[in-house]
Amino acid sequence: MKNLKSIVTFITIAAIFCLSLSQNVFAEETHMAYKLKKLQPYVDELNSINEELGTDLVMLLSSQEDIDLAYSSYSNMEVDEFREYIIKLYNNEIRVECAASESNIETYGVVLPEEEFDDIQRAYIYSTDSCLEIYSKCYKYNNTSYYESIIGYSNSTLSYPAYRSHSGFDHTFNKNQTSATFTFTVYWYVSPGVYNNNSGKTVTFTLWAGGADTFVGVDI
Repeated sequence: MKNLKSIVTFITIAAIFCLSLSQNVFAEETHMAYKLKKLQPYVDELNSINEELGTDLVMLLSSQEDIDLAYSSYSNMEVDEFREYIIKLYNNEIRVECAASESNIETYGVVLPEEEFDDIQRAYIYSTDSCLEIYSKCYKYNNTSYYESIIGYSNSTLSYPAYRSHSGFDHTFNKNQTSATFTFTVYWYVSPGVYNNNSGKTVTFTLWAGGADTFVGVDI
């Protein structure tokens, strides 16, 4: 009977856990659907702007993070305000500083321990206000640094309009992996989450393991 009681208790706990998990997932999906519904008028207004001005502006809504950013950026605006705001940014009549929480640029020194180390290097894209942060694992041997692997990247943006990437990248190492050459496609974002779909530019740059940041272009 004791074993049966334990089994029943376990099944009950498991059922409660599964029910709680499914409820949380449902709540997240419902919340996301609510935000998408609230964002629809702004998406429609972008389509109207595109028809009138011959532009190809798109709101990036491919992930929950994208949806959250768009919702926090625009849901408090009237549609007319949104229209005026986007057109002014598109025409480069104004620049908008990012909220402190959106910018994650920090100052990192070049650290070269004798064995493995993590590194963050930046490629500034057409402006010192926008960069791609490249995350890598490196190691040092006989006073020379080498790439072990490229972990990934993120965008850091201080103000808009700015070039950003959302479509991944390619990279190749040189023969001994002391350097890596990266290829990104960047798009002109007029504001958080809203970009010109016809603005894609291919940028290529090379970084050296444990080395300095680089600049790609000089202006938007």
